[in-house]
Amino acid sequence: MPVENWVSSGNAIALIIGIVLIEMLVLAVWLRGHARPILLGLIPGLFLMLALRAALSGQGASWVIIWITASLPFHLIDLYGRIKGAGKL
Repeated sequence: MPVENWVSSGNAIALIIGIVLIEMLVLAVWLRGHARPILLGLIPGLFLMLALRAALSGQGASWVIIWITASLPFHLIDLYGRIKGAGKL
């Protein structure tokens, strides 16, 4: 099936990654100096999508681990900002 091949090859994820990158660019331009909290929320998801694409396209476990590990600091920064913004720190 063509759709199954498109998904299993990682090309569907590549399309989603492209859409998210465009979304990030539009938000950065539109919100200018106020986009940081939104971008910090999108970056970990972007890295996790890159890990999924690496897994689907057979790039090896090393790339999957690299992308997952890269998402962690951004996730923690985003989480800290959300907790601080909620007045819990």
